[in-house]
This record gives sequence, C-alpha cells and structure tokens, in this order.
Amino acid sequence: MAIAIEATGGLVVGTTGATTASTSCTPAGVDRVGIAITIERATNTVTGCTWDGAAMTEIMSFTPSVGSTATNFRWWAIVNPPASAATVTVTRSGTTSYLTIGAIALSGAAQAIPTLFDNDASASVTSEENSITTTVDGSAVLGFGRMDNGNIAASTGATFIGIAVDGDGTSGDQMSMMRSTTFPTAVAGSVSLTITGATDSNGQLLLLAVEPAGDVAQNSNFFLVM
Repeated sequence: MAIAIEATGGLVVGTTGATTASTSCTPAGVDRVGIAITIERATNTVTGCTWDGAAMTEIMSFTPSVGSTATNFRWWAIVNPPASAATVTVTRSGTTSYLTIGAIALSGAAQAIPTLFDNDASASVTSEENSITTTVDGSAVLGFGRMDNGNIAASTGATFIGIAVDGDGTSGDQMSMMRSTTFPTAVAGSVSLTITGATDSNGQLLLLAVEPAGDVAQNSNFFLVM
C-alpha cells in the first residue's frame, strides 16, 4: 500500500503571548504516522508537543538567523496514533510573539520516527528552494515554508496544504505546509521544492522524508529462484 495523506490539521496561529497552540487531526488507515510542525516567532522556548495527550518525538529544531527575528521551527512525529480525532498541542515556557502548529496524518508509513530532513533559509530573496535525497522508493516528502514579506506561493515541485498569516498582525509574514507535487515519490533520489514570495523576503523551507511501510528499496531487487 502506498503512503498517503489521510488528514491534515491546518496551521493554527496562537494568540500572541499564549503558551500553547492546538490543531486537530484524524488519522485513518493502517501503518499510521502523525507529523507536526511547530513555529515560534522571535524566540525558542518550546518544551514539547503532544498528540491527544501522548508525547511526540522531536525530529529536529532549526533556528535560522535571517531577518530581524530568529524564528524556531521543529518537526515532531508519533508512530501508530489511534485512528480517531485528536488534538495536537505545542507548549512553550515563553510568551514572546506567537506560536503556530500544523499536523499531518499519514497511512502506509514505516512504523519508525522519520530521521531524514533538510533545512534551508535565505535573506532578501523572492524565492526559496530546497532539496532532499530520499533513500527508499515510494517515500513521502513533506515541507513547510515561510516568506516574511507575504505573497507566499507554491512553485516548482511543491503543492501547498493550507496557508496561514503570522499572528502578530503587522509583518505580513505567510507560511504553509506542503508536499511534493509527485506524491509519493516513485523512485529514491533527489526531490526539490520551491516557494516564492514578495520582493526582499527572508525565506525558510524545511523538508522531511517519510519512508513507506515495508522496505521497498531493499525488496525491489529480490528474486525467487526455484
């Protein structure tokens, strides 16, 4: 069975100064994996993320030094969440600016925490491109992008899954979850995604690869000799 997106919890921007932000997501199918992306603007005080109360595993934390604020991004995952409606919540200790969360529920995914990711950030650009090299046929490539002067749009290789505007209400920053346009990827190898934004934006683009259930890469060269 091919890996698939069963549900998404749209990006939710918490109230400025709030210590939590939540979205909802409903997994389905078999071989389920839940993925969350959290964004904390201007600081880095996130303490954890839960899927309906169960602790998620942090995959990575990325705080690029571009623009006037150092925003923190983190991927999280949980293996085999229940096939029922869930509240996904990020918690922090600080109260500066805002906190954002989004979630994606996959089926047909390897029952392990994903470990393959790539992050990129650039200052004063109108587009941001990043690539990741998958190692297993049929992998899912997910992404999260942000352009801090607005007008974010999907470009080469990227299909958006919802757009949100920064919670401070003044910057015009825009961000989106996304997937590779070819989903899942057919053959292991390099996958590139590009987003565009307003003139002189600071861009960030994070990619995450999730392998399918079963070892497609290793099994593809197996022959039975009678």
